[in-house]
Amino acid sequence: KISVGSTVKLFNKERNGEFVYHIVGSYETDPKAGKISDDSPLGKAMIGAKEGDKIKAESESCRRFLAVAEKYMMLRICALVSLVAFVFGVLIFGHSSLKAENFKYLVKYIDKSPVLYSSFYEGIEYAGGESAKFGLYKGDVCVFDEGLLSLYGISGKNTLRSETGIGNASVAIGKEHLCVYGGNNNELRIYNSFSMVHSENFDYPILLVSPADEGGYAVATSERGYRSAVYVYNKAFIHKYTWKSADRYIFDMDISASGRYLAVISMGVENGSPFAEASYIDTEKGSVIFTRKTEGDIPVGVNITEKDGVCFVFERSALYCDKKGNVKSEERITGSVYSVADGSEYTAVISRNEGSIKSEVFLPESGIKINAGGKINSVKFYGDRIYLLLEDRVEIYEEDTLVKSAEISAGARDILIMDDGAVIVCFGSYTTLISDIT
Repeated sequence: KISVGSTVKLFNKERNGEFVYHIVGSYETDPKAGKISDDSPLGKAMIGAKEGDKIKAESESCRRFLAVAEKYMMLRICALVSLVAFVFGVLIFGHSSLKAENFKYLVKYIDKSPVLYSSFYEGIEYAGGESAKFGLYKGDVCVFDEGLLSLYGISGKNTLRSETGIGNASVAIGKEHLCVYGGNNNELRIYNSFSMVHSENFDYPILLVSPADEGGYAVATSERGYRSAVYVYNKAFIHKYTWKSADRYIFDMDISASGRYLAVISMGVENGSPFAEASYIDTEKGSVIFTRKTEGDIPVGVNITEKDGVCFVFERSALYCDKKGNVKSEERITGSVYSVADGSEYTAVISRNEGSIKSEVFLPESGIKINAGGKINSVKFYGDRIYLLLEDRVEIYEEDTLVKSAEISAGARDILIMDDGAVIVCFGSYTTLISDIT
């Protein structure tokens, strides 16, 4: 019988070919070398089988996919009709030239290749290292690791695979674009679902990029020492505003969904003493809405909510202001802040007392506090629900009340929340889907 350590040759009817797999533990997975995890859908299907047996790698999400498959077929038909109407409109009125890139979004869901239902967001396999980053972009799962940018569609199909050429880089995932930067590099590369659409070179290395929902973005650079700058661009990639400082180092920044408001949290030294500074700026008017300098505190992060309120987080405190700069709440944090999770309505401040394995989540906008039973690796929001990823489970809270919990294998790196509240769990080299947690 097949077990962990077995080498198996399979004939795949859907792909009409033979494939050789070596079944290993989850930490040894290497899809490029044919090594698959015993926890993956295909691995689970093979465990215990004998030579000559027929197997079917089908996940619990298969039924869910079939239920929505008809909807996506209608979307494909509508996209085709829209494409035809668009072509005739341009040919008739002739207001703009036809470019291949303009058609790609219209035909994204027109795919004649057979759909593998059993891989519906589950069992996506990749070679992810310790620094791999995950996210959702236009309904696709985004995996970014060591300069390789990959997107996986609803059927598990790899729709984008691009070597960005930027080592030790980071990715900022927006609603309109994927922004790749960093690694002591001066270049910003911007991608859509299919290819790189824009690049920009700066005079100094890029520290951070924050994309706005409407398509614009802000770029923070560091010249030398404490000299820093933030450049704000609109959705047409045109520069519209610059914030500069000669004596502050930027720790974090955020731009509002509309691209109008900019928040910067920075650190500097004055008369030999360190200070942290919070700034909130209207980039259209070029005016400072709110600013505060605090001695002795260390900046951690900042988040602008969809109502254009802003939350500044320091190592020992959190400050929340409305879009007019009025302070709505200010509270000291129990323990030491080690992470900040951004949401459209809330900011999650994650802290832990020294020597303790338990973490606390605090939402400055609402005052909600959640005491978790272990270390929190990720926090996500969906509506009024708060999703926590711990070492061996996913928990869902409504305010400070635990309403759902699901056990998972150890080693999960991140969680992604779909539009219906289902959870994609991202491990080091594969994903699983929790659909019954909603």
